[in-house]
Amino acid sequence: MNLHTVRDLLRHFLSEGRWFLLPLLLVLLVAGLLLLATQGLAVVGPLVYPLF
Repeated sequence: MNLHTVRDLLRHFLSEGRWFLLPLLLVLLVAGLLLLATQGLAVVGPLVYPLF
């Protein structure tokens, strides 16, 4: 994932008054980073499933 994309999303949410969507973006980014860090191990599955 490109950091420019994350920066552009944050800028859009803050400039358009959609700051209430930032927690959703944060949860999705943390889940994505968790999956990237563990390379999708089966151990992470039970931790991610309750989020969705």
